Amino acid sequence: MPYFLDASLSQLTANVAEQPDDVDHHIALIKRYVADGQIQFAYEQSIVANESIPGDLVVLTLQALCLANTGRRIEATEILEGLTRQNANCEYSSLLQDELLPLFTQYNSFEEGMTTEEKIQQQLDQASDEDRPLIERAHSLLPIQRAFLNRELNTVVELLAVHLDQYVDDLNAKLLLANVYMMQQENLAAKEIYDEVLKQDTNCSAAYFGLALVLDDLHDAVEASRKGLEISPGDHWERYNLGARLANIDEHEMAKLEWSRIPADDLSYSLALLGLSELAEKEDDLELAIEFARKCVSFRSDLPEYRVRLGQVLASAGSNYEALEEFETALELDSCMHLALVEKSKTLRAMGLSDQHVNSVHALLDVHPHDPTATTMLAKILHERGETATTIQLLREASEIYPNEFCLPFILGVYLYEMQQYESSIESSLRALELNPAEYGPDWNIAISYSLLGQRSDSLRHLKLAVEKNADMADKILQDEDFKAYWDDPEFLRLAQGKSQG
Repeated sequence: MPYFLDASLSQLTANVAEQPDDVDHHIALIKRYVADGQIQFAYEQSIVANESIPGDLVVLTLQALCLANTGRRIEATEILEGLTRQNANCEYSSLLQDELLPLFTQYNSFEEGMTTEEKIQQQLDQASDEDRPLIERAHSLLPIQRAFLNRELNTVVELLAVHLDQYVDDLNAKLLLANVYMMQQENLAAKEIYDEVLKQDTNCSAAYFGLALVLDDLHDAVEASRKGLEISPGDHWERYNLGARLANIDEHEMAKLEWSRIPADDLSYSLALLGLSELAEKEDDLELAIEFARKCVSFRSDLPEYRVRLGQVLASAGSNYEALEEFETALELDSCMHLALVEKSKTLRAMGLSDQHVNSVHALLDVHPHDPTATTMLAKILHERGETATTIQLLREASEIYPNEFCLPFILGVYLYEMQQYESSIESSLRALELNPAEYGPDWNIAISYSLLGQRSDSLRHLKLAVEKNADMADKILQDEDFKAYWDDPEFLRLAQGKSQG
């Protein structure tokens, strides 16, 4: 039995009198008044609670529901819509729908089994002139909500345009439109509407959090996240997101601070532990990385991705047998999990268990045919067996199926070079560069192939690019026999010595 029903009304009142700053005592008393049918007393207690502890989400939601059930629909709607703009997440929706709203269902006049449309029509039939526009607006939103739940996003945009023509000041509808644009990756359109909402409601944390998702600059996204959390500090999911953004701009200590503020009973806590584990590994503290990963698994042992994370960091620390156990456990939870299959294969290879490694690669390909990672693993196996021609054919087929995967044309270029098919190697490496211009490896491969073809200027051009992207490659120029023809060439010498001179 819930505490507010188990305790007497006098006991609950005494609790509030003894500890007026404890919001849970106020909430229990409000709920008890509602359960006893004393809605007006519940409303008055919500006023007292809000004066003692201003801005509490549950108190304000109860206050709005009390207003709605005493006929003050407009005031109730204003409060609830404002709370939605400040707490637009699944947890608030669950709180409202699953915990608080059911307390009041016994006080509405709807017949059992009525559809939402029938309920709204009944409200319209009984509405005062003052309430009618509000109920009509709710009716206008119904098809929009259905389309959104069905992920018919283009339909949502069309319906919202019609709705906003009539209800130009409906901020929640504007916020929904911005969110839909964000989901469609129309970031400029989303940003414009988020900014418009914030001009009308400077306390709309949901708009700040939305902005953080569509802004190109991560520093700007961090600033938007921080502004949102100033308004809604209890939104721990967004606090996790802020920590992730800080980690991505190498503000590790700030990221750790944000993640440390997330309470252990929040759903995002295990994700924060995961982030802390990844940061510790980046900072070469594998012992701490393992500790955080173990904590993460202890909180959610049913999630295979957490098992994989623990396995990864154990493997990084050289504990391959323990790592393998975690990957196996993850696969028991999800036999088709791609990352678990990949990490298991990598670990078996690192352990020198070649037969098991080969079997695991084939198992991965059985579940994910032509998967780029599994294909490159199989290509290495075939290449080591001397079956280079088969390797090349395998990579070419996979490249046709996954034309945007960098690793396939890159590795293909390496093997074509080894087969002395230099022109084909250059062609494949150029394709890899198209997919990832920042990588130095394809430029190096191209430079080598041009060198062996005797095309000095092309070789030098790509060699310069490789060194620009990775200065360490300069040291290798006078060590790689493929450049031997140019070891006395002044430009090659300058490039090789450029790093130490710089």
